[in-house]
Amino acid sequence: MAAIYDYTFHQNTRIGDDSCDLSQENIQNAHSATYMLDNFRPACPMKNAIDFATSQPAINFTGSHQVGINGCNIDDNSKLEITAITKPKCRISLQQRPFATVPFLGRGKSNVVLEA
Repeated sequence: MAAIYDYTFHQNTRIGDDSCDLSQENIQNAHSATYMLDNFRPACPMKNAIDFATSQPAINFTGSHQVGINGCNIDDNSKLEITAITKPKCRISLQQRPFATVPFLGRGKSNVVLEA
């Protein structure tokens, strides 16, 4: 009777390496990884999502910081962030330092007899 087993060493024989189980494991991992990525409300304008979130009892709404979802309010954010008072659009050029390095503060060659 011929053997149907492959007796070579260092092969994956765990249940997680089974080809039937591996496909189901990948499907379940993909579903659990994308569970919270579904967007049930339209991203722009955010007013609809904010109204829905604040209408629920005991729910605190925290929006995205500065830019809305998918960048729907990028123009409003730019108008608020880039103003003449806070930040100019051009790069700030600082004056060059008068001395490029710190001068040598040592006293030169040492004289052991004189200093002792």
